[in-house]
Amino acid sequence: MIKMLTVSALLAAAFLAGCSSTNNVAQNGPVTGQTLPDWVLVVPVEEDGRSVFVGGCSMALTAEEGIEAARTDAHLQITSMSGSRFTDIYAGSPRSSGTTTTGIDRLDFRETGLVLYPEKMIAGVSLDRVYLRSCETGQAWEFSGAPDREIQHAVDALDGAVCSVFVRVSLDVDSWERNLSETLREMRHTFDSQGRDNLAALADWIDGHLDDLLAGNEPSDEGSGARN
Repeated sequence: MIKMLTVSALLAAAFLAGCSSTNNVAQNGPVTGQTLPDWVLVVPVEEDGRSVFVGGCSMALTAEEGIEAARTDAHLQITSMSGSRFTDIYAGSPRSSGTTTTGIDRLDFRETGLVLYPEKMIAGVSLDRVYLRSCETGQAWEFSGAPDREIQHAVDALDGAVCSVFVRVSLDVDSWERNLSETLREMRHTFDSQGRDNLAALADWIDGHLDDLLAGNEPSDEGSGARN
């Protein structure tokens, strides 16, 4: 199932520059023409149970550098989204949980979550597709399926600077909630080992009320206690 579609400003700018959309089928190898594939221009938020992100790089000195830059761009999008999700479930939790915390406590708690949660999300990312084009010759290459095994062919074939480099990555939709719960459990153990019982209790409370917090509901007493 495909959910709401989005088009990034970066990709829209590429379209206005003359790279129009086609229904070309992704393949492993060189492609003809200057058109960008549809998967670059139209990005589903969710497809077949996976969250989808497309990262881009306008120019790089080598194919390898361009692909790495585009992957970094996609990972930054995931980091931003996971940071927003953690911030949303944390907002108001110290007050609702009845846990006594200081300003430093709350800052440490939030910053710890903003590091651990994105790391767990990015660890589960798979690279699905790659598109890149030689700045000098205009020859484009596209890979799909398991492009990690095919990228070296493009790196070897495209000598020199590359333009319009894009990658599509994805991750399991269920991993957003699963990794958030794992993050909170790890935080609970970390703070407990540091003797910061209040923050360990806060992480435990949020994990136990995660369903309500993610749904935007007022946490109920029945949800107290960490998940198994």
